[in-house]
Amino acid sequence: MYAAIIAILTGDADVLLLVAQRIEPGFIRQDPELPCISYLRQGGDRPVSQSGSSNLDDATYQLDCWAATYAKANELGAAVRNAFQGYQGTAGGVVIQGAFVEADSDAYEDAPDLWRLRIEINIWGEEE
Repeated sequence: MYAAIIAILTGDADVLLLVAQRIEPGFIRQDPELPCISYLRQGGDRPVSQSGSSNLDDATYQLDCWAATYAKANELGAAVRNAFQGYQGTAGGVVIQGAFVEADSDAYEDAPDLWRLRIEINIWGEEE
C-alpha cells in the first residue's frame, strides 16, 4: 500500500508542486527541506472469509504535512486531503477500492521549530 500512497501523492499536481519528491516513510530527517510529507501505517484489518484470505487491506495511515509556517502546512494539508478524499483506481500497481480522510489536526513541534498538519486516511484496497 505504500507504493499506492506515494503514487497518489506524486500523481497529484498540487501536492507535487509543493513537495516535489520530499515524501519520507516514518519521520522526517533532521533539518529537512520543507515543505515535506512523512507517512506511516497506524493499523488495519485484512479480512478473511470461510474460503480464506480476501486479499483486501483496510488500513489507516497517518500522513504528516511539515512546513516552516502554519499557512504552508495547511496549504499542503489541503492538497493532500484533496488527493485522497474519495480516491478510487489503481495507484502504484495497487487497486484502491476507496480512500477517505478520517481526521486531521494541527501541531507545532518546538524542538525542530516546525508546523505539522496530521491527516489520518483510511484506504481500502488489494494487498500488495
